Amino acid sequence: MFALIKWVEDGKFSILPTEHIRDFDEDEYFTGMEEKNVYLVEWRQGVKEPKGGWPVYEASIIKIAEREKTLQIKLKEIEEQLPKPDIIKRKSKPSIKLLEAAELRDEPAAKKKVYPTDLPNDLKVWNEKKIEHLQRVINLLREENMNLKKENKWLKNEILEKIPPLLQATEHLLTEPMKSNADVPDMSKSQPHAPLSHPPKPVDSNAAVLDVPKAPSKASLSGAAKGSSDAEYVELAHGTGIKILKHQWASALQAQTATSMVRVLLMATFPLEVLIHSNLKGGQSKTDIGAERRTALDKETMAAIYVAVRKRFPNVSRGALGIAVNSKLGN
Repeated sequence: MFALIKWVEDGKFSILPTEHIRDFDEDEYFTGMEEKNVYLVEWRQGVKEPKGGWPVYEASIIKIAEREKTLQIKLKEIEEQLPKPDIIKRKSKPSIKLLEAAELRDEPAAKKKVYPTDLPNDLKVWNEKKIEHLQRVINLLREENMNLKKENKWLKNEILEKIPPLLQATEHLLTEPMKSNADVPDMSKSQPHAPLSHPPKPVDSNAAVLDVPKAPSKASLSGAAKGSSDAEYVELAHGTGIKILKHQWASALQAQTATSMVRVLLMATFPLEVLIHSNLKGGQSKTDIGAERRTALDKETMAAIYVAVRKRFPNVSRGALGIAVNSKLGN
């Protein structure tokens, strides 16, 4: 239960539990048998009771209810019926700063002080600073120009020193294959019994033939061609100096028999007009008595051909190769 009480001392209202009211009997209060108008009420603030007990004040009971909210509604009704006290407004005092500002506005504005200036001297100082700045800029540009000249001179020296050798090397690479090809006899312009383009050299019968794969790849041919002008040629026998073009050597390697290989090498090493008027050892033809006397083929060239063929076909005899040569030449 809760009680709405009015304190006797100051006339204010409070809502407290009925347990705070000493010697209060709810049954007697509701039956009207309670004769007291003023009760002693404990003012309990805090959790723990002090040693001397709770302070006690006199108060009268206005209403008893089970819910505190009911008493709050009753208290609100009572407060609305009470006369409202007059609110005394505090007189405002003017601000001292505002008063001072108003006084200053009333006074006439003081004239600004004019300081004398030396205009010609100021212009002179400004021009001097501007000239100093421009001079620094000019010095920086001169220094940059000198650096560029040094760099251009260095580049010019590099070009003069390195470009001409590169041009000479390029020209050499371009013209060298042409010179090498010039050494190959032109069969269409060669005369009968024309001398060989390569001077004969002594041949060792045991000389080894240059080992070349049976089917040289395009990559190997192109790689060798870049090395020198002789990269397009193959030497039949080491140390003889008798050379043929690589594609001619590849055709010879594709031959299935020794006789066909020797015929391919004949066409590669001798001009056609030389072959028409020659045979293996020279002299009169044995099959055609009325034919003209023929000259012998170059012995060193034939020796190189024999070595190359027998390197590929080791079981073939020298006589069989000679017969194949004469049959090719029509003897």
